[in-house]
Amino acid sequence: SDIIIDSIFGLDIIVSFDTAIIGDEDELITDRSLIARDYLTHWFVIDFLSTVPIDKMVSAFTKGGSGSGSDVKLIRILRLARLMKL
Repeated sequence: SDIIIDSIFGLDIIVSFDTAIIGDEDELITDRSLIARDYLTHWFVIDFLSTVPIDKMVSAFTKGGSGSGSDVKLIRILRLARLMKL
């Protein structure tokens, strides 16, 4: 089920690069370069970190195959921030 959720979040990242935004003067911005710049400077880092299976990567590189509790909690907090965006 984590793979399905990660895939949906990954698809959302792709779609976010092509979704119009509202500008400072309440105008609709459809220029892809402006949309990408806005997304990269605001939500992209949170979206990326909550989508990439960092918990599995941490587990793979830590001794015994299990990450520390604080690592897992941090990843879950990032995912929660991602869900709050929705």
